[in-house]
Amino acid sequence: MRDDEPEAGTGSESTDDTDDADDSPNDVSEPSYRTLEDERERGRAETISATKSEWDRWVEYQPDDDAVRYVASKGPSSDVDPDEYDQEPPDRDLEFTTTPWDRWKHIRANDVAGKAAVEVVTEALDVDSVSRPIAVGREPANRRTVVRVETVVDGDGNIIDGEPIDIDELAAVTPESVDVTYKLDERTYETTRAVFAEYRKTRLE
Repeated sequence: MRDDEPEAGTGSESTDDTDDADDSPNDVSEPSYRTLEDERERGRAETISATKSEWDRWVEYQPDDDAVRYVASKGPSSDVDPDEYDQEPPDRDLEFTTTPWDRWKHIRANDVAGKAAVEVVTEALDVDSVSRPIAVGREPANRRTVVRVETVVDGDGNIIDGEPIDIDELAAVTPESVDVTYKLDERTYETTRAVFAEYRKTRLE
C-alpha cells in the first residue's frame, strides 16, 4: 500500500454493523486509472476490404418500414441463448425492437471495419493487446473506427498489462481505411471507414 493510499473502508460512512462481515462492500473498492499518454494518428497502411453478410439469425430486414428487427434484450430468462433455438423463441425469453435501416447499416459497418482492422494490426504486431473502443455516446454514423493498443502501469511505472508501442509504429501497420460491404437480406450497404491508430498509457491508482 502506498503512503498516500487510504485504508480500505475509510472515506465512506456506514450506518450498519457489517464492517467485519465477509465481502463487505466497505472493504472493496473499484480500481481507478489515470491516463498518462493518449496519442492518435490516422492509419497509414494499405486500405483493406471486408465483406460480411448478417451473422445474427434473429436480425431481419422489414421492407415495409425500411427498418431492422433485432433482439434488444433476453427478457426475464437472461440465460437464454438465441442460437440454441431451433424455432421461433417464446416472447418471454427474447424481446425484439426495431431501428431504421439508415441507422443499423452504420452500426454493422462500424463493427465489420473495426474487426477487420484489429485483425490486421494484431497479425502485424504479433500482440494480443489490440482492441477497438466504441464511442457509444455518439450516433453510429459519427463513430470513428479506432484501433487501440493500451499499456497499464503501476504507481512505480512498472508494466502491469499490455506492451508499449510508438504511435508511429502503430499507425504504420494500421489500415488507412476499410472498404466495407454489409449485406442483410435484400439490402446491401457499401462504405469506406477511415481508421485511426491510438496508443494509450494508463496508471492504476
